[in-house]
Amino acid sequence: MPPRRHSSPSPTRTASPTRQRSPGRQASPGRRVTRTVSDLIMSATGMFSRSTSRHKSPSSGRSEHNLSRQLSSLIDPVQKSSRAQDIHEVRAQRSASLRASEGTSARRGSRVALQPMQQLPERGSPTRMSRVGSTMRNQIVQSLGDASKLAPVGDLSKRLDALGMQMQEMEGDGNCQFRAVAFNLFESQSHHTVVRQTACAHMQKNSDFFGIFFDGESEFNKYLCDMRRNRTWGDELTLRAIVEAYCCEAHVITSESANWYLVYSPETTEIDEATVACPKGWNPPRFGKQIFLSYISPIHYNAIVARA
Repeated sequence: MPPRRHSSPSPTRTASPTRQRSPGRQASPGRRVTRTVSDLIMSATGMFSRSTSRHKSPSSGRSEHNLSRQLSSLIDPVQKSSRAQDIHEVRAQRSASLRASEGTSARRGSRVALQPMQQLPERGSPTRMSRVGSTMRNQIVQSLGDASKLAPVGDLSKRLDALGMQMQEMEGDGNCQFRAVAFNLFESQSHHTVVRQTACAHMQKNSDFFGIFFDGESEFNKYLCDMRRNRTWGDELTLRAIVEAYCCEAHVITSESANWYLVYSPETTEIDEATVACPKGWNPPRFGKQIFLSYISPIHYNAIVARA
């Protein structure tokens, strides 16, 4: 049976100021611009312009809501609170990441937080996918494809295709989770550093909660020290911290065979301006902004965009 489709009346168009872009962010003539799922919906309702305010118009919020409502009409989402104390689940995910990182992180020059130091790649080894030979790169791509093949739904790309979406590939350098969030919040994966900074600052400030997932204060501090480093893999806790700090709602389509549509909602009621970092020229996103990610468990995050 084809997916059900819902149509909503077009909201009243409202004028909103357009963000002033630097020359470096101008789209060159003939360049194909990839739009996020939220952008596609806003474009259809005549609201493709972006506001410089952290609070967009109510119509913009309704547009994002329309997408999540469409997803929910096709799939029953698993609601996950940012403050859920599922310690065993978080530790199991950490263990899976450590196992998956063996060999993979060495090839990419990345690491997992709390990973034993002897597993770090030696100095001078390849640190970027672009520097990896074509044979090894093809093997990595093949392993990602194999990891995402599931029954009975099929692989992750087919799952997204059935939802009218596709993955926007993030660089596989250990920063992919932060890159995918930056793409959603700030239009470019290049702003991943500020997202990582925000996640770590928020966990540090709220150590009374995030610390319960570790064996004591020393291990938690070691985790934060590792997580602040470039190329350290984001995990369940950093995603929760991002959701809380930016007060956003994260929709995650995963490669798992069951419960593969997750919605992370913040317990916080306002953006934590004391810990939130934004790229130069950007304000924090509006409260309740919805972001859309895909996750090939347990090794890679991508952003989700509307299918071309």
